[in-house]
Amino acid sequence: MTDSSDRPQIDVTRRGGHARIRFTDEHLSGDEFVTEIRSTLDRIMQRVPGAQIEIEMQNVADVSSAVLGELTAALRRLKQNGGQMHLLRPTPQVMEILAITKLDELVQEIDETG
Repeated sequence: MTDSSDRPQIDVTRRGGHARIRFTDEHLSGDEFVTEIRSTLDRIMQRVPGAQIEIEMQNVADVSSAVLGELTAALRRLKQNGGQMHLLRPTPQVMEILAITKLDELVQEIDETG
């Protein structure tokens, strides 16, 4: 029996062609998480092929290479259909990983005060 609290927690908010994903887990790793993020991103892209996806990263402490690979693959699929992906508010630890993997170009500075 699998406890539902063991499942990766991904919150998705959609509005028109935009989707915002928020991870509630600090550690993005493991096969189950990769499967869950792939499934979530695929559902969004099927509903809106040219989707604009924002992924909130402020609660994330570390990201596995498998998750980074999945985000890279999803970005490639999105771009083929005119979509975009942005990573919002990554922690300094995650920003280091993104810089090493050249995914830091996906980081978007946002100002939600206005």
